[in-house]
Amino acid sequence: MADLTSLTRMCSLPYREQELSPTRDSRQGEGDAVDRYAFTAEAGHCYRVYAVGDGDVTDIDIQVIGPDGRPIVADTTHLGHAVVPSLAPLCVRRDGSYVVEAAVARGSGRYVVQVWKRSSDVQALPSSLHAP
Repeated sequence: MADLTSLTRMCSLPYREQELSPTRDSRQGEGDAVDRYAFTAEAGHCYRVYAVGDGDVTDIDIQVIGPDGRPIVADTTHLGHAVVPSLAPLCVRRDGSYVVEAAVARGSGRYVVQVWKRSSDVQALPSSLHAP
């Protein structure tokens, strides 16, 4: 989806992020079951999730779940796209399997979601969000 490319290009550049996961493409509507996508994260590395819905998806909710099953960070906007976390990458303190949950809160249609990782040659910024 072209909008995902534009969003990641604009938001990932300051943090030197690169694609970690393949682009996941799905269809969903309000009230449908949440889609879940797992990714492996390494302690000391930082991640961000990008999602974009088509024109009929007016609110997509994204949440990241930690290895212990507890939510770490979630989208708080009511838009057809999401960047999670929004202000700075999520820097994790332990290795493990993390899960991205995607839900269309308003509308119905196609969406794409992708996990990005900050390049390893960049040190964690003080503004980065840290997970347990």
